[in-house]
Amino acid sequence: PVIYNILSLFSFTQKQLYNYTLLFAFCSIHFYMSGYLVRDMPITLGYYLIIYLVLTPFKLRTVFYILILSSLIMTVRLSSGVFALLFLIIYLYCSFKFGSKKNRIISGLLFLISISFILSTTSQIIELTSEKQSIYANIQANADEGDSTVAAFNSLPFGLSHFTKTVYNQLMPLPSWRSMIETDYRPESYNIMNFLIIPATFFQFSVFMLLIF
Repeated sequence: PVIYNILSLFSFTQKQLYNYTLLFAFCSIHFYMSGYLVRDMPITLGYYLIIYLVLTPFKLRTVFYILILSSLIMTVRLSSGVFALLFLIIYLYCSFKFGSKKNRIISGLLFLISISFILSTTSQIIELTSEKQSIYANIQANADEGDSTVAAFNSLPFGLSHFTKTVYNQLMPLPSWRSMIETDYRPESYNIMNFLIIPATFFQFSVFMLLIF
């Protein structure tokens, strides 16, 4: 329903809305991941709800909805909740720039308050970012020590290395049927369930290429 409502904000016919929603529902990685108890799924739902709210006309209650959703996301993963607050900044800025005079005044005040709040918590955000960077640096160091594909990408020049790893991430798992290969520690039922990764991988890569080109 959330994806359908987001698409309904654009100039699509009812048939297109229905088809695109079904395409996303059954071909994206979310269909596969919905069977797992992971933090990414409720966080993703929160992001989709926030994106829908940001695309709607300015209302004061929408600001509070975004704040509530961002707070809920923070309880799941703090860094994701902090990032969600950027959508609120975008929402207020767009309303201040393109809204009516009344909305400009309200959104302008809220925008200044939001900026002041972010500036006041800069030290905590920097500390959190530094902690995350240390974790990722250790992961990268371990990858550099091993003979892996990621280690090869890390040896590329700056910029090219990040771009290559981004494309590689969109292709994962590579090949897409790799997770279905039978092993001694995975039951056959697990491999059959992983069949859903195959269409999800092609769908994810197709959307990624469309966004680029």
